[in-house]
Amino acid sequence: MASDSEIIAILSSGISFWRMLFPYFVSAGALGLLSFFLANFITPYTNRSMHTFENQYIHAPRGEFTDQNLHKQISPGTFIYMENFNTHTNVGWKFTLEKFEAKELVYKLRGDEISWDSLRLRWQVKNYYLRKINGMKESMVKGKKLDTILPFMPSDFTENIEDVKVMNYFVLRKHIKDKELRGDPDVIKYKVKKYERFAFPFATLILTVIGVSVSSRKVRGGIGFHLGLGLALTFMYILFMQIFTVFATFGDLPPLIAVWIPNIIFGVIATFLIRIAPK
Repeated sequence: MASDSEIIAILSSGISFWRMLFPYFVSAGALGLLSFFLANFITPYTNRSMHTFENQYIHAPRGEFTDQNLHKQISPGTFIYMENFNTHTNVGWKFTLEKFEAKELVYKLRGDEISWDSLRLRWQVKNYYLRKINGMKESMVKGKKLDTILPFMPSDFTENIEDVKVMNYFVLRKHIKDKELRGDPDVIKYKVKKYERFAFPFATLILTVIGVSVSSRKVRGGIGFHLGLGLALTFMYILFMQIFTVFATFGDLPPLIAVWIPNIIFGVIATFLIRIAPK
C-alpha cells in the first residue's frame, strides 16, 4: 500500500481519485473475505486444543446451581421444569416433563429428584409420578425410582459462551436454533457472536475508505496527524462495538442492529470523507 505522501503524489500527477481508490477496495475486499472465512471456518477448528486446555487447567469446574425455576422446551411440544440444577453433581430437584400434542397434554412425568447416570448414559428419577393420557383413557404409575432416557443432557445446563470459539458457522447457527427452541435466555449472546462474524469483515472496507480519504488531503502535521486520526477512529469503532454489544446482551436492542450500528455510523463518516476528499 502507498504511504500518505505517495497518495498525494499520485493525485497530483492527475490520476483520478476513484482509479487510485480501486486497488484499495480490491485489497480490503480480499482481506474482508479472508477474515470472514477464517472467523467462521478455520479459527474455530484451530481453537479446539486451546479451548480444551483452558477448560481442563485454567477454568476450574464450579459446583454451582443454575438459575431457579428452569423452564426449557427440549423438543417441539415437550417441556421440562426444574426448581434448580446442580452443575457439579448433575442432580436436579422438583423435576417435571410434559408433552403436548395438538395443544393437549398427553404425557407427564414428575419426580422429587432427577440425576444423571454417567455410566449407563441415562437419567434416574426418584419418587416419580407418571401420567399418560390417550383421549378419554388415562393411566397413572407411581414408584420410587425410574431409569429412563430423556431428550436432553447435563451439558444443556452447563454451557459457556466461550464454547462459541470452537463453533464454525453451521454449528453455531444450529446451536442458536436449538437454544431458541429451548427458550434459553442466553441465546442473545450467541446471536451477537454470529452477527459479529459478518460485521467485522465489512469494517475492513469502511476503515480502508476512511484511511484513504484522510490520507489524500495534505494537512499540517503530516503523517503524524493521519496516523493519530486513524488510531482514534479505530479505537472509536471498537468502543462503539463494545457499547452496543452490551445494549444487545443486557438491553432490548436487537443483536443484528446492535452489531451493525458501528458499521452504519462509520459508513456515514466514510461517505462524508470520500465526498470531500481531493479528486
